[in-house]
Amino acid sequence: MNIAKITRPYTIKNNRRASLELIATFASYLAFLIAAIMSAPNWMLVLPFMALNGIAAVRLYMLQHDCMHRSFFTSRRANDVVGTLLSPFTLTPYKSTRYSHNMHHAHVGDLDRRDAFEIDIMTLDEFRTAPILKKLWYRLYRSPFTLVFAGPFIFYVILRRFPRNGIKTGVGDVLLHNAMLGAFVFCIFSFSGWTGVLIFLGAIYLGVSPGALIPYVVHNFEAAHWGRKPELTFES
Repeated sequence: MNIAKITRPYTIKNNRRASLELIATFASYLAFLIAAIMSAPNWMLVLPFMALNGIAAVRLYMLQHDCMHRSFFTSRRANDVVGTLLSPFTLTPYKSTRYSHNMHHAHVGDLDRRDAFEIDIMTLDEFRTAPILKKLWYRLYRSPFTLVFAGPFIFYVILRRFPRNGIKTGVGDVLLHNAMLGAFVFCIFSFSGWTGVLIFLGAIYLGVSPGALIPYVVHNFEAAHWGRKPELTFES
């Protein structure tokens, strides 16, 4: 099986389709956020709109992900500009995340390059020989509470303000991202006060918590293969 050959038909870029997907998703994101804020304090309406805004944010992140691979538009520059402009809505600084994500793809499943992954992982032998405190920490770290209910929110709201590899890829991009995010939050606050900010944070939580399950499930399943080179190859 040649994975590259099988997937080649799905790598054709279409600027018109990309533009329509971007406009529709971004319009949905803003519409659901505004609807949630305008529905306050009727939480029976606010919560569904918050959830829909969170889903739209995850979709924007997927489009930004394609920009990181420079596979969304035919133009390299268009991918980079759109990926950067999406960053305040996805809470994801573009350049540092693109670098880290490409490192992840380059070393997927490589036990010698676990620094390229967002989530730490131990082998069974490492876990068995680890001190008791490290075992307890690892169980808490890999628990549903951390990976689903608490970790994603902390990661996107706090840790991505100071991203891994941010200095290596350029502090300017990180500062630009945080400035745009700050401006966006300020606009929400000016429009609707703390109620709007809390709704925005709630929508983030409802989006990132289930959204984090998507890459987790993709990389953690019964037949997932980890190894070390040269035994580990792209198709193994």
